[in-house]
Amino acid sequence: MKHRYLIILSLFLLQGFLFAQSSTSLPRLEPDPKAFEFARIERTRNYFWYEILDMALWASGTGYSKDGALLNEGAAARTAIFSAGESLPALKDLPAAKADQGDFLLNYMHQRFLKTYAERQTRLDLLVTTGRYNCVSSAVLYTILASAIGLESRGILTKDHAFVQVNTGTELVDVETTNPYGYNPGSKKEFHDRFGNTTGFAYVAPQNYRDRSVLTQLELVSLILTNRIADLESRGYFNEAVGLAVDKAALLSMRSNPSNSPFFMNPQKDVVDRVFNYGASLIKAGREEDALKWADLASPGYPDSRWQDFNYAAMNNLLLKMIQAKKVSDARIMLDMEASRFNPVNYNKLEVMVTEAELVQVTTLASTTEEAERALEIITRTEGRGLISAARITELRNFVLLKEAERRSKASGWQGAITYMESVINRYGSNPQLQNALKTYKSNRVIDLHNQFADLYNARKYEDARLFILNALQEFPGDRQLLSDQSMVEKALKQ
Repeated sequence: MKHRYLIILSLFLLQGFLFAQSSTSLPRLEPDPKAFEFARIERTRNYFWYEILDMALWASGTGYSKDGALLNEGAAARTAIFSAGESLPALKDLPAAKADQGDFLLNYMHQRFLKTYAERQTRLDLLVTTGRYNCVSSAVLYTILASAIGLESRGILTKDHAFVQVNTGTELVDVETTNPYGYNPGSKKEFHDRFGNTTGFAYVAPQNYRDRSVLTQLELVSLILTNRIADLESRGYFNEAVGLAVDKAALLSMRSNPSNSPFFMNPQKDVVDRVFNYGASLIKAGREEDALKWADLASPGYPDSRWQDFNYAAMNNLLLKMIQAKKVSDARIMLDMEASRFNPVNYNKLEVMVTEAELVQVTTLASTTEEAERALEIITRTEGRGLISAARITELRNFVLLKEAERRSKASGWQGAITYMESVINRYGSNPQLQNALKTYKSNRVIDLHNQFADLYNARKYEDARLFILNALQEFPGDRQLLSDQSMVEKALKQ
């Protein structure tokens, strides 16, 4: 029986990645306290525009000093956006009408901040420092600046795209933030001509509300985390994705009116999927002991039926490595220590693997008659437990019996092997392998007898040869070779 390495992959695990993580430290499962701070604001009141800015920079992964100050790109981005948010309401060319303000703001953003569309660039800090943006980062920036000038907006999510909708007081107007012509895009031919080449998304027309989900400002910002998680996993950074998923779940934990989008229905399930993706990456990387530690750390807080198969896969691979390294006793100790992890079915499969390895070891190492007898006793006891198939038991037992028969043939000739083989067939029953061995030993014994007869015959010791062949025929009555030898010597005696 060949045992195989097992890998448990969760539904969302991306295949074919390079394992970027090298640290042996396990991902954090405690959310960043800032996630709850931002969540509590939505629970009690609307966000101020600069609070949306801070939340988006946090979601983008900007670092903070010990005193809470933003670092590097985060500090530069906040300064630039905060300055824009403060100065926009005072601009002389800012239109008075809400509908015109929305269009003005979109053009303002593309002139000042948005330079190059990049599908994966979802971070707000990098949007400012590089000018690269995607639908989420540009929609979040628009939401911040719209709020700064008193323009009410909300996020809109479709299957594969995000944009913004503004309330002009008389109507809700779509704003495709990835394009300078994206204000009320269904009314602009120029936008349609340019849009496909710019973003690669198929725009959902204003009159078609199928598959749309309305997002709160918090939910729109959380898409930054969603995109960062997807990007990390696509590059094999499953450990970092776990922490972000925990933060996202905390950020969305206090919503009173969650979106009906599948992206937001169950943030906790999304965390569990990330948890299993990271665990699967450990198993695939051959880090089974870390995988079991991860299960111990994560499973109490994230109970799921998948842990049973996860533990089984990790333990299967770990035990197999021990067995291949000829550390069978260590494998037995490990399995006995960790038995409580498994349901009866999975434990039985692991028990079969270790037990078979123990049998292979004891049969392979048996080099004396005493060791062979001990191995046969162990095989018989194991047979009674019903763990190992009857065919495998027969295979292992035959190995010991044939090995012992060969040892006896060297010690006492073919007759010793024949006697032993006949006794074990009587003891354990016959099978083709034992019968063939017995046949071979008898054939070899006959050849020996014939050769001894030939030596006597060729030395013209015919009477001695006749007596010898008569004794041989008592051992193998009816053997054609020996009968031929008898006939030959009797003819010689008559001459």
